[in-house]
Amino acid sequence: MSPDDRERASEFDPLAAAAEDGDDPWARTAGEVAGQAESPRFGALRGPQLALSAVIVGGVLVGYGLPFRGFWLSLFVPFVLYFTRRELWGAAAPRGRLLAVLVWVGLWLPAVSYFFTGWYWVLTGDEISTAWLLIPLCGPNNVVVATWVPALVATVMFASGLAVSIYLRRPWVVAVAAWLAPWAHQLTFTAVAIVEGC
Repeated sequence: MSPDDRERASEFDPLAAAAEDGDDPWARTAGEVAGQAESPRFGALRGPQLALSAVIVGGVLVGYGLPFRGFWLSLFVPFVLYFTRRELWGAAAPRGRLLAVLVWVGLWLPAVSYFFTGWYWVLTGDEISTAWLLIPLCGPNNVVVATWVPALVATVMFASGLAVSIYLRRPWVVAVAAWLAPWAHQLTFTAVAIVEGC
């Protein structure tokens, strides 16, 4: 069979073309089978992933832990997520910026939307805890506890979602965790904060 004939045959039947070359396309060595058995179905958290995760989680903690400044400092979270997505999720990493943007929007949408509309007050008669972080006026009496305990709980919520998303190689799990984090902050803030009004 000439090289041209082989090329035309491979267009229609690649297995037949491989067989003509003497390669058995179905033959697999024991090493290939063992290698497949040893490769993990899920991604193990490696050193670089842990370091990048710590930086991202630290950004969320700073965002929720520092009133006024934290909102602006947390802007680096989507940039780190976007530029390190290949190291975090490998081949499963999203190609665009949507995930990184959704993570940051999820962390702050309740606060920003409440700040401009007051919708949560209308529904519940209460304020959203993360809105106080944007402009810290009339805050709680126990500022340290009311700031850092909810920040830690929300950060743990986010960190667990990030770890699961890396382990399962499902990047969108971190977006879900980011959208749940402000509500974990709200529940914790309601439980620990002492607000007596302005």
